[in-house]
Amino acid sequence: LSSGFRKTSLRKTRMSGSMIKQSPSRILPVALAVLVVAGIGVAYLTMQGDGRKDQTREVMLVVPRDGATLASLRSRFRWQKLPTATAYHFYLYEVNRTTVWSALVKDTSLVIPAAVNVPSGQTYLWRVEAIMPDETTVDSEVHAFTLSQ
Repeated sequence: LSSGFRKTSLRKTRMSGSMIKQSPSRILPVALAVLVVAGIGVAYLTMQGDGRKDQTREVMLVVPRDGATLASLRSRFRWQKLPTATAYHFYLYEVNRTTVWSALVKDTSLVIPAAVNVPSGQTYLWRVEAIMPDETTVDSEVHAFTLSQ
């Protein structure tokens, strides 16, 4: 060892059973790097989810249900509360995504005011954005309804 060579150790690999040389001074930094990368990967996967909807991070629309027919635009629109939301932004759209009316509310329901007039016999879209304490938003799905004639 006095000749300047580093001490090496022989270890069996689990898969092949063959012997490989590993330098102890290189094992620790590599192992730490793997742990750091694995930790970042786990954190990333945790943030990204597994493809299922996280119902605590989505506004769930309640009524009117998607595809419903309403007798009047004065029906109550309702959605589920997000525990940390500070307010909700409600949007009413035409099918071409032109905004008909929107409102900022603190509650989880509203009735569209009589001053909002839209033709009956047409389909409309609605959605809600929850406004979080850090001013980010959490969106709902878009639901459609038809206003009967």
